[in-house]
Amino acid sequence: MTEATSIDGGRIAARQLKAAGIDTVFGVVAGPMIQVFAGAQAEGLSVVGCRHEENAAFMASAWGWLRRKPGVVIVGSGPGMTNAVTPLHVATESGMPLVVRIAFKPPSSIAKPQATVSVNTLKETSLAVTGRHDPCVLPRAVPVVESMVALVLADHGLRGGLIPAVLKRSATPD
Repeated sequence: MTEATSIDGGRIAARQLKAAGIDTVFGVVAGPMIQVFAGAQAEGLSVVGCRHEENAAFMASAWGWLRRKPGVVIVGSGPGMTNAVTPLHVATESGMPLVVRIAFKPPSSIAKPQATVSVNTLKETSLAVTGRHDPCVLPRAVPVVESMVALVLADHGLRGGLIPAVLKRSATPD
């Protein structure tokens, strides 16, 4: 087996970081991101293991500020990304360079038979999908992740008084 066919996604990500001049990554070494951390170590990057994603992101931000290059924090989807939002907001408000990378597993296909219409016969039929695959996840993922990060940062700005509220809250719901 050649190296091109045996390389995993973690090493590919690490090689891209190394090519961009990154020599250190921060994060919680657990869960879905273990492969990325293992790839980083295999490619010679320093891995700083932290106990919480928020701390990891603040550490990466400070490291990048001191080194005058992007600090890199690696987080998983869901709670990992949520825990990294406050440092992302602080980096944005401080005018620090901000690079967000997120990884997630594709959603499961719906295994339950579904009613559909056959393209060939134009008659009702049933469709049952097996396995995990969703070929449309990539084009949808980028705008969804960008939108969610923007919404969370805006929410933090509103709650912190950095963005003035346009609508007034009513004392009683309508």
